[in-house]
Amino acid sequence: MAFRKKKVCSDGLNKSVEEMTDLEFITYADYLSSPYYRAYMAEKARIENAPSALTLSVNRRSEAKYIKKRTFLLVVITVLMLATLMFAALGAVGLTSAEKYLALFNTVGDDPEAVGLLDPAFGMFRELGADGLESVYYNRFFLPGTEGASDITKTALYAVPIASLIAAVFALIGFLKGLAAVFSGRRSDGGYRKIGFAFIGVVLILCALAAMFGGIYASGGSDIAGFFTGENAYLQAAPGFYVLAACGVLSVLCTIFAYKKNKFYKEKK
Repeated sequence: MAFRKKKVCSDGLNKSVEEMTDLEFITYADYLSSPYYRAYMAEKARIENAPSALTLSVNRRSEAKYIKKRTFLLVVITVLMLATLMFAALGAVGLTSAEKYLALFNTVGDDPEAVGLLDPAFGMFRELGADGLESVYYNRFFLPGTEGASDITKTALYAVPIASLIAAVFALIGFLKGLAAVFSGRRSDGGYRKIGFAFIGVVLILCALAAMFGGIYASGGSDIAGFFTGENAYLQAAPGFYVLAACGVLSVLCTIFAYKKNKFYKEKK
């Protein structure tokens, strides 16, 4: 049976192990075990497997586009949170000339008044014993009393203040998180920390719904369409309500698109 001799190939060397002299075999083995040779082969493999310059250029452009889109959407969220806070703060200050444009609700009737975003919360605190707080909501709903009112009306009476207070707190948290997200630098691993706003957006949406239904039932009404048109209703939605609802909805949508997966860029948590 014929025996096939094993060939050993190297630079300029094409001999079988049996054909090598002892000195050649030792020299060749020492050459293969050299750290310089192993480093050379590793670098050669890296260069051969590295992506082309065109691929790197496409990846960098895609990554830059992704980061710009992400930053823009995070700025939108931050501005929306700031707008909600401004409506709350300016409505609490009581700017007479612009209060109906900063309000959460506007009362409908012979003596219309504006109910700011924090006004119901002030009314609840006053009802619980805090003095010195001016509140249209307190004067219109808490002061007349709740004797003879249905359970759903009593529940709605407190739902609006709680919803307005939660909305203001979460808008503040969202604004601070937005600043942190927009101005956060690259991490040591090359990525950006993922800061989501979906939960805050959902909370703001729920607060807007609670304020809407609570306002309708607290005023003894049941007409949802009238809440928006002002017809056959005691309360009408004001710009502050739309800002609150838009802030919640757009925060969720912007979060989804801001952190949408990109095959050329991996977001770091």
